[in-house]
Amino acid sequence: MATGLTPQLPLNFGGEGDFALIKVYEDLVKQNLKNLMLTIPGERTMDSNFGAGIQSKPLGIRQKNKPLGTRQRIVPILRERIMGIPRRMPV
Repeated sequence: MATGLTPQLPLNFGGEGDFALIKVYEDLVKQNLKNLMLTIPGERTMDSNFGAGIQSKPLGIRQKNKPLGTRQRIVPILRERIMGIPRRMPV
């Protein structure tokens, strides 16, 4: 039986016939952040607040006639979802 932290997503079979596993914390954090960013809030039945829904955000957000960069749009959403810090628009 293989040992690791969690199954790698999407699910794939490893060399021993078990699911491929994530064995490094850095890869686990990357997978969890990707899952958080791509999940639409309300998509998970038992945790309706989970998810940032990045793909559902409009790309043309503007403030004071300046387009916001991707990082400026994503960081406030992730802060709110991970740490519970209310979202504020960047200045």
